[in-house]
Amino acid sequence: WGGNNEDETALHWFAFSRQNRDLYVADWVELYINTAMPALRRVDPDVAFVDTSPSNGLVSSEPYVKKWGDVKDPRFGDVHYYDRDVDCEEAGHYPRARFVSEHGFQSYPSFQALEPVLAPGDWSRDSPIMLYRQRQGWDGNKQIHSMAERHLRLPPEHAATRDGQREAFDSYIYLTQVQQSRCYETALAQWRRLRSDPEVGTMGILYWQIDDIWQAQSCSTMDWSGAWRVSHSAVQRSFAPVLASLLVEGGRLQAFVTSDLTEEISAELRVELRPWSGGGAHAWFSCSASVRSGTRLCRAAALQDALRASGCSPQTCFVHLEGSTRETPPRPLSAHAFLTALKDAELPVAHLNVTAPRKLGPSRASLLVESDAVAVYAWLESEAVIGRFSPNALLLLPGRPVEVEFLGRSDFDLEAWARGLRARSVRDTYGQAPERERRSPVAYVV
Repeated sequence: WGGNNEDETALHWFAFSRQNRDLYVADWVELYINTAMPALRRVDPDVAFVDTSPSNGLVSSEPYVKKWGDVKDPRFGDVHYYDRDVDCEEAGHYPRARFVSEHGFQSYPSFQALEPVLAPGDWSRDSPIMLYRQRQGWDGNKQIHSMAERHLRLPPEHAATRDGQREAFDSYIYLTQVQQSRCYETALAQWRRLRSDPEVGTMGILYWQIDDIWQAQSCSTMDWSGAWRVSHSAVQRSFAPVLASLLVEGGRLQAFVTSDLTEEISAELRVELRPWSGGGAHAWFSCSASVRSGTRLCRAAALQDALRASGCSPQTCFVHLEGSTRETPPRPLSAHAFLTALKDAELPVAHLNVTAPRKLGPSRASLLVESDAVAVYAWLESEAVIGRFSPNALLLLPGRPVEVEFLGRSDFDLEAWARGLRARSVRDTYGQAPERERRSPVAYVV
């Protein structure tokens, strides 16, 4: 249980409390420590209680003595992090905190979620109704846009036709969710790696938040309807018990294995440079690592040397990792690192093909999704049946089909579900693609 959220933080920035700090500290102690905490202890003496969040923790619990001071100090207690003006894809920006009890990045809810509450004239990112539904503040939409604009090619805000406007707004929404995914993936991998840093020891990460109370821009990874945003699939992968991750820093690429398992596991990793054009991959290095309840650096290598040897540039290639644990059965591991902003990468036109749909039960089905080119954040949606796909938000390599399961809320007709499937990737949102390069985003075979 928590006594309050961010009240102690307000002692340091709120004008009235700063002008008479002793009074407000005394009132704070009386309310939360002398009143709320004893009331909770009478109901349940063994329940955990934190007087506020974030805080620097305690000097002692008996007697109860707080560690007063700057609650943003990452060396003590927990930290809230909401700096949305820096580049969220730069891992070094994240505080080296012991426990991250709040952080978040916003995106727009899906067009399917918004359509029932919007008129066609509202289908744009800064329409009056979308500004009204932004409750982070007057600059909330601007922050979403600025972060996405750093890394992605965004569609124009306005189109000449109603269908064009719908497509542009829908694509923009999807891209904000892709960018939210990139933010969460970077942050979660970084903080999980810091668990084994002896000067940090990050032991927990919470993001704000998982779901919504209405259709609006938010840090949520699930819409008001319960449908998953692109970012929820990304977060699901990022919190896997065993995670492989890549970090480009200081001209080097580092490959890590992180495990929350209490028993030691070993993993084999293979790292390669892959051309966006789909040509042959350039093997870079292999490594192995053993880890228990923490993170282990598998290997670090100079990036420029690998680029020169392969004939790659940051725009023409990306780093791809594959591997597995030495378990029975082994856990597959994968990761990737983009060497430039996706808007500058030479992403190919990708034709996504969905085949072999079959029922696995009354509310479950599966399919195969395949691409003829590298597809980034390939996203499957069901327009006819409410449910979710797993895995989703995929990086697809050409000629490598992936089996995906669908879980509906209730029984459904397979053929109707298959007809309502939709698939897209980041490259599909490039409205400036020549007509000869535009293809149907999904072809399905029942």
